Formats: sequence, C-alpha cells, structure tokens
Amino acid sequence: MDVLGIGTDITECLRIAQMIERHGELFVDRVYTPEEIGYCQRRKQATQHFTGRWAAKEAVLKAIGTGWRQGISWRDVEVLNERGGKPTIVLRGGAKEVADQLGISEVLISISHCRSHATAFAVAREPIPQCVLPEVEIFLGDTPITAYETPGNQKFADTVKPFVKHCSVMLLANHGTVSFGETVEKAYWWTEILDAYCRILMLAKQLGNVEYLTAQQSCALLDLKQKWGFADPRLDEAHADCDIGANDVFKGTWKETGVVRRAFKAPPPMKRPRRTKKK
Repeated sequence: MDVLGIGTDITECLRIAQMIERHGELFVDRVYTPEEIGYCQRRKQATQHFTGRWAAKEAVLKAIGTGWRQGISWRDVEVLNERGGKPTIVLRGGAKEVADQLGISEVLISISHCRSHATAFAVAREPIPQCVLPEVEIFLGDTPITAYETPGNQKFADTVKPFVKHCSVMLLANHGTVSFGETVEKAYWWTEILDAYCRILMLAKQLGNVEYLTAQQSCALLDLKQKWGFADPRLDEAHADCDIGANDVFKGTWKETGVVRRAFKAPPPMKRPRRTKKK
C-alpha cells in the first residue's frame, strides 16, 4: 500500500466543550453527522469523543492536502466505528472529489485523547521511569519520546515512524501523546494508563520518593507479560543484554530528541537472566 499523505491534529477537550456550551446544537449539527452525534452522545465522556472526531477531520484534510478550503464542509469527513470499535473514514462532497482526483481509495485513522500529566513529561522531555508499577510494566513497558517537529506536515509524522513497531503509546516532544491499538477503545486506554501513571509518579515525587521494584520482581513481571502474550522489546534477543529498568530500548534516541533524565533517578542496574535452550 502506498502512503500518499499523513495528517495529524491535536485538539484540547476543553476547547470543544466550550464551543458546545456556547453554541449548542448549532455547532454540533454544523460539524458532526447524525451518526457521529449519536455515537458520541452514547459515551460517558461525550466531549472526548466529539474532540477526537474534530481532530480526526482536521487530520484527514491535512493528509489529502486541502485544509478547509471553499467547497469542503466539516460533515464531508465522517468518522464512523466498525463493530469492533475500529474508527473508519467516510468521505463525501468536496472532500471525496479531491480524494478521487488524487487516487485515494482509503483513509486510515487513529484517535487518541490528550492528558495533561503525560504531556508534562513530553514538555520536560523526561524519560518515564520503568520498574515501578506492575500494571505499567505489563501493559506498556518503555515509552519513547519523539523528536519535536511543527505539526501538520510530513516531518511531524516521520517522528512517529521509528517507534510504532515497538510500543503502543508514545510522547510527542512538546505536544502530548499518541497511542494506537486494534480498536479505538484500546488506543484510548493506553493513553489513560500512561497518564494515570505519570500522575502517580508526580505525586510520589512530591511525597519524597519513588521506590523501584527489584531486578527479581521486574524479571517476574516480564515473564508474566510474555506468558500473557504481550510484546515487549526487552523480551527480544536484540535487547537480551539491556538494562530492563533504565529505558535502554529507546535510550539511543535521547540525544537526537533532547531527552535527559533530571527529575527521576535511574533504578539500580537490572539484567534479565539469559535462558539456555534445552537440547
């Protein structure tokens, strides 16, 4: 499959909440289709879903290179969900005409929600400590921080590409987070887990200490992760000699991305025992 364009957009939930409060149905009906409105209103966090669809519409038009030029309306880009939750794009009107002219037959989309605590780490370019919470070790693992780029162009999208095969959520330097999964709900929960973890780290730091798990405890979690079928680069042969608690998987990118460990000290060195295969 050839990639003809990549678009991204980050929108604050508060901004959309204020627009809905100020303009009500006039705003909602102008921006969203009846199907989109029904989907969002059935969710507990309706504003987050309205915001995600706003950002998705912006990103799609950046990807096809039009922006909101004359002849294209908000409702020409519709975000629907398959039965399993995967978001899909339906183009109509002016947006479809442009896509047809460019030979675009399919638009792929991923939606995530911004969270302030994780964004703080992205702004500080502080690596997120490992080997602290069992749930984070199993579900997330090491979280990379991308290089900074101005949003809305190919260079910005290219900052994400080196990491997508090795994680399910990442920090965008001085921007926020991006996550992805088999369904939009899974992508959403990766961001939720990361942000909750970042908040816990900040609170623990204020209390005076972040206590790391031991090497034995951390190795046991990696074994459990492998047993449950969760991928982690630290389980790969290429990282067999890495320090499992020192962010070794992505440390090679720190110089380029400006990441420096300042707020949280590294845990004591931890190595995963090598296992010899039985003959």
